Amino acid sequence: MKSAVWIIDKDHYILKSNNAANRLFNHTKLEIIGKKCWEIVHGTDRPVKECPLLKAGQSLQQESIELQINERWFEVVVDPILDSKGKPSKYIHIITDITESKLISEQLERSQQLLANAERLAKAGGWEWNIDQQTMYWTTELYRLHEFDPNQFEPGSPEHLNAGLACYSSEDQQTILDAFHRCEKEGVAYDLEFEFRKSSGKKIWIKTVGEPIWKGNKVEKIIGNVMDITESKLAKAELFAQSERMKTFFNSINDAIFIHPLKQESFESFVEVNDIACKRYGYTHDELMNLSAPDITVEPDVNGHAQPICREKLLKEGQLVFETSHIKKTGETFPVEINSNIFYQNEKPYILAVVRDITNRKNAEKVLRKNERSFRNLFENHAAVKLILDPDSGRIIAANKAAADFYGWSCSKLAQMNIDQINTKPFDEIKQLMGNAKNKERIFFDFQHRLADGSIRDVEVFSSGVEMNGKKYLHSIVHDITEQKKATRDMEELRIQNWHLKKQESLSRMAGAIAHHFNNHLMAIMGNLEVGIKLIERNKSPLQNLIKSMEVVQKAAKVNGLMLTYLGKNASGKMQMDMGKACSMTIHLLRASLPVNIVLETDFPDQGPIIYGNEAQIQQLVTNLVTNAAESYKKHGTIHLSLKTVLANKIPKKNRFPVDWIPDRNEYACLAVTDSGCGIEEQNIEKIFDPFFSTKVTGKGLDLPVVLGIAQVNNGVITVESRYSEGSTFRFFTPVETKQNSQ
Repeated sequence: MKSAVWIIDKDHYILKSNNAANRLFNHTKLEIIGKKCWEIVHGTDRPVKECPLLKAGQSLQQESIELQINERWFEVVVDPILDSKGKPSKYIHIITDITESKLISEQLERSQQLLANAERLAKAGGWEWNIDQQTMYWTTELYRLHEFDPNQFEPGSPEHLNAGLACYSSEDQQTILDAFHRCEKEGVAYDLEFEFRKSSGKKIWIKTVGEPIWKGNKVEKIIGNVMDITESKLAKAELFAQSERMKTFFNSINDAIFIHPLKQESFESFVEVNDIACKRYGYTHDELMNLSAPDITVEPDVNGHAQPICREKLLKEGQLVFETSHIKKTGETFPVEINSNIFYQNEKPYILAVVRDITNRKNAEKVLRKNERSFRNLFENHAAVKLILDPDSGRIIAANKAAADFYGWSCSKLAQMNIDQINTKPFDEIKQLMGNAKNKERIFFDFQHRLADGSIRDVEVFSSGVEMNGKKYLHSIVHDITEQKKATRDMEELRIQNWHLKKQESLSRMAGAIAHHFNNHLMAIMGNLEVGIKLIERNKSPLQNLIKSMEVVQKAAKVNGLMLTYLGKNASGKMQMDMGKACSMTIHLLRASLPVNIVLETDFPDQGPIIYGNEAQIQQLVTNLVTNAAESYKKHGTIHLSLKTVLANKIPKKNRFPVDWIPDRNEYACLAVTDSGCGIEEQNIEKIFDPFFSTKVTGKGLDLPVVLGIAQVNNGVITVESRYSEGSTFRFFTPVETKQNSQ
C-alpha cells in the first residue's frame, strides 16, 4: 500500500503503523508506536491549527487537510471509529502523496491564469460557436468587456449571441449578422471595426474577428475574439491631429526653416520651406522651392554647408551650428545663425536648417563689448582683491592691481599661474569646490593662500559665475582674514584657559570633598578597630567590627576607582568591540532596574559600530547617562537612546567636554541619550562634570564626572544640549575602528 496508515487510539497515541508510514517518516515501527501523530508529522509536542484528528473527534465524521512534508504534498484523511455510545474509540489516519496531482493542478491553474492575464492585457475576449450543438461559450474577459455578469447566462446558451449583438447600433447589427452567417455557411472569415456600447452605456471602439473551423468539407465551429481598440483609435486620431499641429507649428515658428537633400558636393533645390522663410527673404513659396542654399548665401563657397569639413562634421555628428550672412530677394544682406540637423527619409539624408536672423544680437554684442571695457576698468581698479578663474582647469584668467599688491606677483604673472599655486588645498578638492561655485551650490569659502614671499594667509573667498565669450568663469573676491582668524584663536585659547581655571577651582572643591569623604570612612574604620581591640581584651570575637571596617574600606576603594576614571587614569582592558552589542546588553539590565514609570526607547543598528575601548566602561557610561536622565523626571517619562556613525565635522562645538578636545579621525560613533525632564540651567552646564556637583535631590555628583573620564580614556568627547525645564541630550562620540586604524 502506497499510503501511510496509522491506527490511533482515542487519546491520540499511535497503535499501529504500516511500512509506508515507516518509510515516509524514516522511523522504525517501534519509534512510531506510542507517539502522538503530531510528534512524528510535525515534530511538535502539541497539535497544529486545523488538525484533522482533533476535528474528527469533535465532528464525529471524516476530516482532511493538505500539508507539505519534505518538499512533497500530502493529503491527510482521518476517519473516526465510533463505539456503541457514539464516541470515538479509535481513528484511521491515512496520509496519501498528492504531489503529482498538486503539480498538475497548479500548472493548469497557472495556464488558465496566464490566458486570463493575456486577454486582460490585450483587452480582448474570446468566444466559440458550435454550429451543430448551437452552443456559445465566452471567456471571462469577454464578459468583462461587455460588463455582463457571467451568472446571468447558462453556459453555452445561444442567448450570448443576442445579448452581445444588442451592444451594437441597429445599422451595425445587420452587418455583423451578415458576416457571421457567411462565415457559418461559406467559411469566410471576417475582421470588422465598430463603435460599441457596454451594458453600462459606456462607448468604446472594438475590433471583432471570426474564423471558421472546418471538419472535412463542413464548417464545424466558429472561433473569434472581440478586442477593445479604443486607445488605438484615439492614438490614430491624435497622430492625425499632431500632424496638423506640426504643420501649423512649422509655418508659425519665428525662424526660417529650409529642408533640402544633403549631397557630398552639389546642392539640390529646397524640398520644403515655411511661411516665415518666404516672408523674411521676400520670395513666394514657389520661388523659394526653385532655389538652393547657395542662392541665398553671401560668398557660398566659403560659408557653412559649402565647406567639405562642415559636411563631414554634419554627417558624423548629425548637427552643425554656424554663423554666416544671407541675402534677400532685394539684395539686402543680414547676419544669420544656422542650426542644421540631419535626418533620413527612405535612407536618404536631408538637412533641416533653422535659420535665425541675428541682426539684433550682433548689435547687442557691440554694446556688450563696450560694457566689457567698462567692467574691465571697474575690475582692474577696484580696491578689493579680485581674480577671474577658469573652473574647469583652475587657470587664473585675470587678476586686478589689488591682487598683485596682496600676493606679491604682477598681474601678468598671476594670469600665467594656476589656482593651486596659491591655494594650499589639493587641486582635486579645489576643482570640486570651483564646480560647486559654478553651479551656484556654494559661493563662500575659507582657504589659506600662499604669497610670493612664501607666507600663508587666511582668506575668505566669495565666488560667483560670470559668462564671457560664451564660457562660464568664476569671479572671485578675496578678503584677508588672517588677523581676524588669529583673534578668534586667541579668544578660543582664553576660553580654554578660563575653563582650566574653573577646573582648578572644581578640583579644589573636589579635594575638600574627597578629604571629607575619606575622613568619614577613616573615622568609621578607626571606631570599629577600637571596639575590636576592646573585644579582644575581653576575649570576645572582633569579627563583626572587622567586617564593617572592610565594608567601609571597599566603599572608599570604589570612590577611589571612580575618581581615577574621572581623571582618565583607568585605561586598561581596551579592545576592538561592537558598541551596539555592548549598549544593547546594558539596556536589558537597565530596564529591570529602573522605576516602572520610566520608559526606555532604543534605536540601535543590528551590528556595530566597531570601536576600540573598554566594554565595561562603555556599559558604565550608558548606565550613568540613563540614570542621570531618569533622575531628571519627577514622576514618569521616556528616555530615548540612539546609536549611529557621524563625520567628525558634524560633532557640535558648543558645550563640548573636554573643551580642548580635537578630533583626529574622520568617523565617530555617536551615542545619544535624550530626555524631556527638568533640563539644566545654562550657567550650570560647565559644572555638571565636576565631582560631587549636583542640583538633584537624588544626585550623587559622581555619575557625570565618571562619564567624562570614560570619554577621555576612550579618546572621545561629550556634548550637551539642554533647555531648562524642557529636557537634555547628552552625546558621546568615540572613534570608529577601521582596518587601517587597527594596524
